[in-house]
Parts: sequence; structure tokens; C-alpha cells
Amino acid sequence: MDENVAVLKYIIRFGLVYLVLLFGIGVVQTLLDIDAGMGVSIVALMAAAAMAASTFVRDHQRAPNVSERAKLVWVSFLVSWLVSLVLTGVLATSSVAGSELLQVFSASNIAIVAGVIVVVSVLYLGVLSLAYGYLARKQVEAIDGSVSSQPGKSPQQYKKLMLLVVLLLPLLYFVHPTNEYTFINRLLTSFRTYHPAEIDIDALSPSLSISDIVAGYPGLDLYCAREETSLASESCYNHVTSINGSEAWSVAFFFKKKHLIQVKMDFLEPGHDEFLTRLKSRHGEPLKIENSSQKIPLVMWNLREGVLVTNSSSYPGKTTQVLWLSGLEIIDQLKRGHSKEQAH
Repeated sequence: MDENVAVLKYIIRFGLVYLVLLFGIGVVQTLLDIDAGMGVSIVALMAAAAMAASTFVRDHQRAPNVSERAKLVWVSFLVSWLVSLVLTGVLATSSVAGSELLQVFSASNIAIVAGVIVVVSVLYLGVLSLAYGYLARKQVEAIDGSVSSQPGKSPQQYKKLMLLVVLLLPLLYFVHPTNEYTFINRLLTSFRTYHPAEIDIDALSPSLSISDIVAGYPGLDLYCAREETSLASESCYNHVTSINGSEAWSVAFFFKKKHLIQVKMDFLEPGHDEFLTRLKSRHGEPLKIENSSQKIPLVMWNLREGVLVTNSSSYPGKTTQVLWLSGLEIIDQLKRGHSKEQAH
């Protein structure tokens, strides 16, 4: 059995490489004004751990044993979080974007933040275990030629496997989550950075066009596309961290003939109740809508150029919608409904 060796040298190497890579990535993102999300940090983690593992193999002509691997994985995991926290602290104290990010996290639901931390931690531990275990062993086999004794396998194949893993991880950033509040979508959103939205409900109007909305909310990076439905012809949407200070999931703007007809805001459980309280404070008590098909009753406010409809309380563990409807669209729908009745 191989005697345990000190792993401090390799931990230091990992930490320095990880710090340099993250700092370099941050500089590039700032210069190019892009947001690559968490995918690039996973690539940096893999590269730093792979370099530390390669140094270990080169020094000792073997892969880390079980005890050494456990130390490398767990200490590297702690170092990676320490480096991330230090860089986040530097960003928060040196830029407006960083301070806004901290405000978003402080205002977020603790359970969601804890869930994201757990998911990211599991992912980090998986990457580190892969680098210090499987990939380190394959480097040893490539060195001593043991791979050649296995039919159909070669060192080049394992190098390709490692390269494939490194290339596939950041692709998670480019998988855009849909509006459904599912576990997969929540996991995908953790790889990206979203922003708070400030929406002036009273300023919503059917006179607003797609270009007005996109120009009015530049920080939301709205995705706009055609809608193949009878209710709308185009839509623009994206995920958000909050709407008017209340924790939210997404916002979507719907258009017909290039004009705004509907805005759908999806709030998380505590955020919806907060938003409801603000609406009552600003617009008074809402009208109650009698609808037996709804488990939670609907309420409505009449606004200057439309109506605002939502549930009287939030759905536990789900998102709850707040819907703005253009007054002109409501009239149009009533006319269509009246025409159908006359036809019958």
C-alpha cells in the first residue's frame, strides 16, 4: 500500500490556478460586457483540479490513494468556495453590479439560496472527484502503458473524454430555461445571472410597442419571438430575481399587432404576498371575482388603461401569476364573445 504524502503543495497549486482563472475570466467578461454564468467557473474548477492532479501523478508516478483523494477533494472544495467568496467580496465593494448582486441574494428566499448552494456544492464535489480520481488514474495508465493492454482503448481516448467533459459543462449556460417552475429549470437558472425588474404598473398601456418595452427594460435581456396563438402574435420574456422588490420567477410581455396587450408576472410564494400588500396600499382593496373553478379566489384592480388580476393569496411551493390585461384587449374579447353568442 502506498504511503500517504502531504497534499498541501497540490492544494496550493489548485487554489492559485483557480484564482487566476476566475480572475482572468472576470476581467474578460467585464471588458466584453458579457455574462457567462456559472458554466465558466465549472470549467475553471476542472482545469485547476486537473493541473493539480497531473502534478501529483508526475511527482509520484501514481494516482492519489483513497485517503489522499479524500483530502484533495474536500480541501479543494473548501478552497474553491473561499476563492469564490473572496472574489465576490472584491466585486461587491468595487462595483455597482456586485453590490446589486449581494442585495438580490440578501432579499432572496433562504430555502432557494440554500438549495442553489447544495446543488452547486454537489456539482463541485463531482468535478473534483472526477479530476482527482478517474482522470488521475487514466493519466497514470497513459504513462506506464497499462492502457495498451486493454483492447480498444488508448491514452488519446481518455484525453478526448476529459476534453469532452470540459467542453460540455459550460454548454449548460446556453440551455435557456423555460418559464415552468420545475426542478430542471431552477437548476438551469443557477448557471445564469438574472436581474431585478422595476415595472411601473400604472404606465402599462396598449400604446407600447415591442421596441418600447425592449428599450424600457434593457437590463432584463428580454427574449422576443413570434407567438402562434390566437391571443398574441409576439412575446418577450425572461427570468428575473424580483419585480418591484418582491421575489419573482419571470416576466413576459405579450403583443398583438405590435402593441402590448398582456403582461404576465410570475412571483414566488413570499414575493406574491408582498406584491399584493403593495398593490392594496397603492390602489386600495381589489374587487373579488367569483369563480368556483379556482381553488384560491381571484381579485382584480381597475387601472388607467387595463386591469390587474391575480389570486387573493399565493400557491404554496409554486409560482403565482399577476396578470395585466389591456383595456382594449378586454373590449375586443368581449366583442368576439358577443359575436359568437349571436352566431349561435
